[in-house]
Amino acid sequence: MKHGRPNVHGSVHRFEGQVAVFHPGHGPCYRCLYPAPPPAELAPSCAEAGVLGVLPGLVGVLQATETLKILLGLGDAPRGRLLYLDVLAPRFRLARLPRDPGCPVCSGPSRATPTRRAPPAPPRDPHDALALLIVALLAPPPRPRRPRAPAVTVVAIGAGTGPRIAPS
Repeated sequence: MKHGRPNVHGSVHRFEGQVAVFHPGHGPCYRCLYPAPPPAELAPSCAEAGVLGVLPGLVGVLQATETLKILLGLGDAPRGRLLYLDVLAPRFRLARLPRDPGCPVCSGPSRATPTRRAPPAPPRDPHDALALLIVALLAPPPRPRRPRAPAVTVVAIGAGTGPRIAPS
């Protein structure tokens, strides 16, 4: 929140998964969706509840897709929405997430996203964007600099294990 960068969230439980993008200043935050952690008896570990083996991979692919869409400026990221997957049905549902006006994290003027200079607009043609991505991936690595905060945070949460945050 304090850096104003998007957070691409993913979680799995048994045969269900969720994917959402929380972007400060562009909709609700994670605490609007989950104001408090669930009681321990309602959040069994993956070892206790079980998770279908391919489900974390499916949710991870969706997270990676949303991350690339944000970085390349393509499509419509599900800001303010939650993508719910049920692989037993099988069905995907997209639900709107309302912002909690009393949220201690994202509501109020003191929680405003810091103003920053906008980055240059990415190309809108997917082929140009893909070419830029390939050039960026093939470019020699930059010289080491001071560590900076990640541009996008990808969060994966398993049932009862708590968040695991990995900078991308």
